[in-house]
Amino acid sequence: MVILAGCVLALTEFSHGAYVYLTTGLWPYNEVYTTATKLEFTFFMNFVLAFVVAAFCFGQRGTHPLTRFPRWSLCLAAALILFVSLKAGARNGMIGLVYLMLSMLLVYSVFEGLKIGWGKTLLIAGVVLAAAGSIAAYTIKQDSRNQVFVESATAGWHYADTKAWLRMEPYPKLSNGMPVDDSAYERVAWIHSGLDLIAAKPMGYGYSRNAFTNALTATGHPNQVGHSHSGFIDLGVGLGVIGVALWLAFCGVLIWTGYRAFRLRRDTLGLVLMLVTCGFLGRMLLESVNKDHMLHLFLFTAAALLAELRQREKGAAHA
Repeated sequence: MVILAGCVLALTEFSHGAYVYLTTGLWPYNEVYTTATKLEFTFFMNFVLAFVVAAFCFGQRGTHPLTRFPRWSLCLAAALILFVSLKAGARNGMIGLVYLMLSMLLVYSVFEGLKIGWGKTLLIAGVVLAAAGSIAAYTIKQDSRNQVFVESATAGWHYADTKAWLRMEPYPKLSNGMPVDDSAYERVAWIHSGLDLIAAKPMGYGYSRNAFTNALTATGHPNQVGHSHSGFIDLGVGLGVIGVALWLAFCGVLIWTGYRAFRLRRDTLGLVLMLVTCGFLGRMLLESVNKDHMLHLFLFTAAALLAELRQREKGAAHA
């Protein structure tokens, strides 16, 4: 169901892109049609891709196959998802995609390396690393913002020099006189200022949807900022260090539960639970995904996976 839903979303995005291409001669880049922002679209695509790659590598084995889709159809699904994700142009989405590829390479090498031989394993590793490198190179080349990323991020780290990070002044200029990349500048500035807020009040400023904004206002920084674009900063500012520790402990239990199910029973659902949880934590570093439908989707999926894993564990114990 997850794979089918993801393919429908990706196919809808692809169809819109094809229509635009046929009517204008240009495929849309750095924009999406099916969701409000490219952040959400690439989040959904990476989420579904975790199921696809787990099903391709391990999902058709044992008494509980993850899917009955043949491998060729999973390859087509992965190719479709990869294409529309690349066209969406979300840098964080591409980071998540490469992270997923490297994570699956590690898992496959550890659990399958001895079975298929290290010669084949090294060959697979070379192909995956080349693909990941190509994706990274394509993303860097296509997005002009990457050309000024380092200087923009450096300006963001020194956020106190202006009020631009509060969206109360124009953005600072680069050495060539052009404005900074606002995305890189703001994200780094908000992460650094958020860390300073947490250091000043480790117990947090009180949980709310706009905890970062409220904390800035409470510390004498009027602003027009919504959130910090980092789920960990939002959580740390709102609930303090203890809140972050509790969330990490919760996610750690999910990862450990999935790992045990996969290691002991080769249950692919355990691997999916690991990948989805690690991917969500990774995305939290640079995106505020721990709210609204993205959080709901993660928690619902984790609960469904836990319930099924528990049921299978009971069945294995009685067998």
